[in-house]
Amino acid sequence: MKNINKKMNTTSIARKMVIFGILLLFTTAIMTTEMNTEAADNVEWELKLDFNESGGAYDYVIFGEAPDANDGPPVDSYDEPKPPAPMPPYIRTWFNDNLAEPYNLILKDYRKHPDNHKTWNLTALWNPLDDNSTTITISWDNNNITSIEYDSVELYKVGNSDPVSDMLADTSYSFLCPANEVQHFQIICQGGTVNGETDTNEIPLLYLILIIIVIIICLLILYWKIIRR
Repeated sequence: MKNINKKMNTTSIARKMVIFGILLLFTTAIMTTEMNTEAADNVEWELKLDFNESGGAYDYVIFGEAPDANDGPPVDSYDEPKPPAPMPPYIRTWFNDNLAEPYNLILKDYRKHPDNHKTWNLTALWNPLDDNSTTITISWDNNNITSIEYDSVELYKVGNSDPVSDMLADTSYSFLCPANEVQHFQIICQGGTVNGETDTNEIPLLYLILIIIVIIICLLILYWKIIRR
């Protein structure tokens, strides 16, 4: 009779351990989901660039930084590719971060935060119905980057040694754009102090998977020992 009661108690304990393990795994899964959701919204700063010309054509791009974004490959959750080009006439502009298609043309390009030097590669194209050039104006709201960690944010036209705009002081830049000739720019951010802040969401998913596997193994070992008593 004692052995039967002991066996029943052992079985009950084992079941409780299994239930506890399942709840623990469920909680871990919820925490992982929440962590990934928070990471996707963890943008430190961003700036939208509007491209306009006198005929009404328009396009835009956005660049910025986030603690869990990548500089270059692989693609991260912040990268967003450009949609297909519309019918002419149109302005088409994009960032290039050396990513594979369809991310070779990026609408939103976020890099890792913080840093003391960053370069965004920007391209603009004017595709008219004829061969006429147009004047394109790039505009932005520099109030959106007042808390940026860099001392300077400058717009360069590739091939020019001097910047064409100090983006912390200016709010627009205009240039003559020939038809169907890509115009290459760089946005160079530099200076400032990297404070070494650490993102609490940077725990790799692999570690969470390993924790789950260890928990399962421990529960199985304990369960096996209990039922053998």
